[in-house]
Amino acid sequence: MRYLIFLFSLLSAGTEACRNIADIQRLLAFSTTSFQSPEKLFKLKAFALKKVQKCPSKRKTLDQAFHQFKDTPGFLQTVTAFVQHGNEDSAAGHWYEIEKAVALHEQHCNDEKCPVIVGFNQRITTAVGTREFDIIALLKNCTHLYECKNVTWKENARKKRRQFLDQQRIAQNLQRKHHINCSYLLCSKQPFPLKWISWFKEHQISTEQEQ
Repeated sequence: MRYLIFLFSLLSAGTEACRNIADIQRLLAFSTTSFQSPEKLFKLKAFALKKVQKCPSKRKTLDQAFHQFKDTPGFLQTVTAFVQHGNEDSAAGHWYEIEKAVALHEQHCNDEKCPVIVGFNQRITTAVGTREFDIIALLKNCTHLYECKNVTWKENARKKRRQFLDQQRIAQNLQRKHHINCSYLLCSKQPFPLKWISWFKEHQISTEQEQ
């Protein structure tokens, strides 16, 4: 527990954390690590590029992602899941995570030495529970926890609600109990139905819908 709190304290330190990039990446590897041999990295990228070969814009996004995140904890596992999933819905979800991370990096990283994205699909444990977050980003001295969804919102409503509430509680616990500047944001590639919009508003869950 102290290990995780120390990790988030570093991430919330903003500029100071950027000066210690190696320590941040090492600490973020509490769940998974992305360090691979050059041969395995080359093969994985080749398989991923083959999967998006018919879409030039996706090939460009993938090239950018490998350039920026190849050493970021959880990234190569996310790409592997995208490549291996035969289920198109699942693959689309993993692709959205990659796409969102590239967009965030382009929007916020003015200094290439400071990693905006510091983790993919990392599990976080606090006193209120354990949940996985798709993207962990350091933006303007705040640690942002992202959940990315690329679904039609027609299925598994109860399961999704439980997940979102758990994730929100974890972010709030980090903020209130441990004084870590932290926020939770739910992002969707697909439009939110009105019922979901009302539910998010009722539970004060911050959302972002892609245009």
